[in-house]
Amino acid sequence: MPTLKPSDLTPEVRKALGLPPERKSTFTKEDVRSYAIRCLAPLAGLTKGQRKRVLHQALAMNDV
Repeated sequence: MPTLKPSDLTPEVRKALGLPPERKSTFTKEDVRSYAIRCLAPLAGLTKGQRKRVLHQALAMNDV
């Protein structure tokens, strides 16, 4: 049985079915991975516990 992909639906059909509009992002999953690797690279020399403390502090600072 063929399946229907949500990306194949027109905006009118999506609205009639009560589905949200299709999201389009320029920040791809690959971009997220790339930035994550860049952020973690300076922490490579730390132990697991040290990394955990540093990342916890960074998250706290980010919640400002």
